Amino acid sequence: MKSLELPPSLDKKRKKPQKKEIDIEKLSSQMSTEPFKDKDILRSFIELIKNLKDKLITYDTILSDDASGRLVSLVLRKIINEARKRKGENLSEINTYFLATGYNFDERSIKNLQLFLKGKKPEIKKALVVTEYIETGNSIKRLIEDLEKLSIHFDVAAISIAKDHNAYPTKITRRLYSGSQHSKIGLSFYDKTNLTGVMKNTELNIHSPHPKRINYPLLSDLAAARKDVEILAKELEKLI
Repeated sequence: MKSLELPPSLDKKRKKPQKKEIDIEKLSSQMSTEPFKDKDILRSFIELIKNLKDKLITYDTILSDDASGRLVSLVLRKIINEARKRKGENLSEINTYFLATGYNFDERSIKNLQLFLKGKKPEIKKALVVTEYIETGNSIKRLIEDLEKLSIHFDVAAISIAKDHNAYPTKITRRLYSGSQHSKIGLSFYDKTNLTGVMKNTELNIHSPHPKRINYPLLSDLAAARKDVEILAKELEKLI
């Protein structure tokens, strides 16, 4: 008897490869730096990518909340670039800007950040604001308000948040994607200047919207962190 052939659409669906599961234990053992060796951090990265899902290809710009959000941004940049590459359609690699935000900004620094964003607006169709941790939302609120005033479309991604999603102001909640809620695990990326090579500029009369490079970084630490970024991103690409 001749076998029954499935309609092309169903046959294609049947043959679609399944997303691979990530072995947390094995992945942790491949890492050489903290916080990347932390299994809870790895789980949060996995959940964050799952939550972003098909939205990954919609971003053409990353706005990194530096300096603590830098390593998270580097991981997401690689995953988004891979997603855009798979989609094709001549999608270019994502633009990435590292911004120094937070409580300690003076008025001139705030103005310079606003001017920087205004200058970049024509090339941004949709941005992903990346940070490591959100507690009250106050420290990232200013950046969100600046983006809204400029009518720049964006979402916010965090490794972890201190509250439930709905506990934050609406302007944050409706754009927020996180790896874990009720968790401070994202703070593991705080003050890791040895791995990022940068820090927020707190010098008087310096009003740059960007972080500054630290003097004489330990190159072996920087190289180890970049290697961990590569390994993690490669694993997370299995989820897209």
